[in-house]
Amino acid sequence: MPLLFNSHGRLGTVDTDGRNERYLSFDIPDQVSWGYGPQFADGRRMILTSYEEGKAWEGNVRTHLWIYDRDDDRIVEEIATENNPAPFMGCCAILPGEHRIITNPIIDGEQRVWTMSLDGSDPQEVTRAGEGFTYCVMLSPDAQKLAFHATMIPDHPGYRIFTTDLNGGNRIEITGDPDH
Repeated sequence: MPLLFNSHGRLGTVDTDGRNERYLSFDIPDQVSWGYGPQFADGRRMILTSYEEGKAWEGNVRTHLWIYDRDDDRIVEEIATENNPAPFMGCCAILPGEHRIITNPIIDGEQRVWTMSLDGSDPQEVTRAGEGFTYCVMLSPDAQKLAFHATMIPDHPGYRIFTTDLNGGNRIEITGDPDH
């Protein structure tokens, strides 16, 4: 199976020997940049994120999540369109059973962690307003906990790493340093 790469917002594949480099191309209007996301267990399908024009790091860009079929080289469908909590939302992981995803919307300048069904229904907050700007979200191997980085936490300067249950309970600070 070819290796995947992202070059300046363009998605590509290349064979492991460096041959057959090619860029993916989708006929979807107003999408100026693309990013790879998590893969489904079949290794064939994965979630891609597309970005409209703007500054993604400021959260004022509309993103779209898509299921992409690598074998057929096509977008299958747009997902997470119902109850979208914010215009900017990436996908961090696919939960076991592959009916729910972990997303990272930026809401009022604060990146948070949510879970939701693939179609965007049944959204559930994992981190809430005032709990910091969260990023680098990782699902534990047993899919029971999340680990994430957080910064901009009121009254807690610096950078911290937390774990939490999928529902946001049992949040534990693993490490933090006010100088970072």
